[in-house]
Amino acid sequence: MKKFLLYLALFLFLAGFVYSCFGYFGKNNKSNLKFKTAVVEKRDMKKTILATGTVKPMVGAEVKVGARVSGKVERLFVKVGDNVKKNDIIAIVEHDDIKARVDQAKANLNAERARLEAIGNETPKEIKKLQAKVEQGRANLDAENARLEAIEKETPKEIKKLKAQFDAVLHKLKLAEANYKRDKSLLKKGVVSAEKFDSSLKEMEVFNAELRLEEANLIFTETKFDNDLKLARTKVAQAIANINELETDVDYNKTKFKNNLVLAKLKVSQATANLQEIKIDLSYASIKSPISGVIASISTQEGETVASGLNSPTFVNIIDLKRLQITAFVDETDIGNVENGQESEFTVDTYPGAIFKGVVKEIYPKAVIQENVVNYEVIIDIPDSAMMKLRPEMTTNVKIVIGQRKDALVVPKNAIKRKGNNSFVLVKKGKSGNSTKKSYPIKKNVKVGWRDEGFVEIKEGLKLGDEVLISDKQSSGFDHSKIFAGGGK
Repeated sequence: MKKFLLYLALFLFLAGFVYSCFGYFGKNNKSNLKFKTAVVEKRDMKKTILATGTVKPMVGAEVKVGARVSGKVERLFVKVGDNVKKNDIIAIVEHDDIKARVDQAKANLNAERARLEAIGNETPKEIKKLQAKVEQGRANLDAENARLEAIEKETPKEIKKLKAQFDAVLHKLKLAEANYKRDKSLLKKGVVSAEKFDSSLKEMEVFNAELRLEEANLIFTETKFDNDLKLARTKVAQAIANINELETDVDYNKTKFKNNLVLAKLKVSQATANLQEIKIDLSYASIKSPISGVIASISTQEGETVASGLNSPTFVNIIDLKRLQITAFVDETDIGNVENGQESEFTVDTYPGAIFKGVVKEIYPKAVIQENVVNYEVIIDIPDSAMMKLRPEMTTNVKIVIGQRKDALVVPKNAIKRKGNNSFVLVKKGKSGNSTKKSYPIKKNVKVGWRDEGFVEIKEGLKLGDEVLISDKQSSGFDHSKIFAGGGK
């Protein structure tokens, strides 16, 4: 009885719909209102996902240029918007004090050279120093031998333990793989649920990841053991060689003159290095551009004093506008369909109607979570032709193409009607013979597929050339010139 009432209600609904569409425009009605149709045709379809993004400089394309020395800014040669090339001088910091330090370092170097010439003999003191070093070397040798013994004793135990853990996880993985294969077979037969199958798959993936981790730990420990053992043995050999060397020095370095000569030479080298270091500081007074680009901002003006420290004070911000990219935020439900090399399109508000092309370059593994929404960052390359039109931090609307179909049967989306979970269309039926009566459209259930730019793919239910009724909101790309009037009985 319930099925009968359901069929009766459906029949009355369709009869009322057909009557309202066509009966009103029958032979007794003089209205010129007509209905519009579209022809089922073939069209290339694209499956896309949508995301929002931001234009960002590539890594290394935005540089904050700062000062590495303290002082007053004597000259600033750039302003916002200027183009600069790599190694162009941007600013000069006062450097009279650094010049004075250079003169002082030169004087110190000359003094050390004079001291080298005046060194006398101090043999007893040097011999005592070398004897102390011999004793220290022996202590170091004892320590290295003890460390080698500990490595040879303890590390194999740890490796054995890791191997046992690896075997245990391998056993679990084999069980999980067996469960997965069994549930996969039972899922096809409808014996187990999809949730049970997904649980088996996730369990297998977890054990697989755990096995890789245990394998990596085992390999790392074994490698570390080999390296530590080699290093410990090398250090023992080095300690022995060091002792031999020191004992040889005690025997042969009898005079204080030779040893003081070595020390004096070291001081001369130190003074020379100090002079070179100060000369480098002097070069820092001329601040140069590390890259070619455009001056984006200036935070220090002429006459201001800067103090260098752990964080160098920023003079200017330089951006290379020829090295931009898009950071798109893709929802976690879509990220599995995104791959490197996929084509994309994007728009920016500043150029209405302009569509820019791009290619997926990178997919960052770490999620970005905002307000409990999980997204993943996808980096999109921008072609050189569009690069100079864009600016950093522009908001973009991105469309990533994740699939394409050639010659798919399509109709405008306004032709698709829905009732419950079913989709259907109204197909125009032509006159038969010489009959003057106009026919009613035929309702056909259809199976739909992808949607793209106002069109819907028809997978089942229609054939090429069929005419279907569409609503007043037409989709571009179809011939709407074929219009017919509804007719009554």
